Amino acid sequence: MATGGSESSHGDQWDVTRWTGESHRVEIQQTPSNVQPLLVKLLLSAIPREYDNDKKWGGTKEVFDGVHVKFDNGKLKTKRKTKKVNHGTWKRYRIELMDPHERLTLTVDNLEEFEEGKFRFNLRMAARLQLYGRLQEWNRGLRLFSISADAWSDVELAMKCEMSTSLDPTKLPPDLLLQPRFVDAELKLVQFKLERLSHADGPVIRELGDGLEDLLRKELQEKNQRLAVKLNRQVDKHQDDLRLSVTDWMKQAFFSDEKTASETGPAAEQDSSSSL
Repeated sequence: MATGGSESSHGDQWDVTRWTGESHRVEIQQTPSNVQPLLVKLLLSAIPREYDNDKKWGGTKEVFDGVHVKFDNGKLKTKRKTKKVNHGTWKRYRIELMDPHERLTLTVDNLEEFEEGKFRFNLRMAARLQLYGRLQEWNRGLRLFSISADAWSDVELAMKCEMSTSLDPTKLPPDLLLQPRFVDAELKLVQFKLERLSHADGPVIRELGDGLEDLLRKELQEKNQRLAVKLNRQVDKHQDDLRLSVTDWMKQAFFSDEKTASETGPAAEQDSSSSL
């Protein structure tokens, strides 16, 4: 779905000269098919598909476990025995990126042409994360309780981009070449919502929910370091994905119109005959 006007083809939607001064939001499926893999790679370079944090999972304590008795040269000797048992507060968190091929949306705004063939704009990519947390309390090998929580979060990858365009004269009609460069990039937490909690209440539950949100904020903060540099590296690796074939688009538009006509033609004829 695109706001600010609906276009029936990728070519119209990605004619950037028509976007000046407007804000456009599109689903990833509406972008040119050869650009989609790069968009997903950009997001994955900023947000890993899966992340596990179990640094505070598996705490133990050494406790008394009896006395070892033996005779040595007729003398009775004893030695204190110990063993390790589960103990303390255990925490485990998991963050998972929900399918970016289905849920990724893009928004382009503040587009301006600052030189001939060169554009400056803001690009925002929105995605949803699924979060899971588990907390257990142990006391000398005895598990006192175990609770879990599920949550989801919307995050946004906000980028300031400058892009130049050129034509490849070696092809007829020439391909359109896009050369974007990110000058700034930042991951933002837009929304966080607890979805399910174990049947418990009180400070412990709040600690688990707050822990999930705090962990996510810290991860986003760490990912923001030199983020624009990482994104530009991905662009450099996938220059071929930024080539838009006018020939392919014309074929796609032609067969799409032909298919629409074949699907709607008989129905239209039937409707007109029935009206007579």
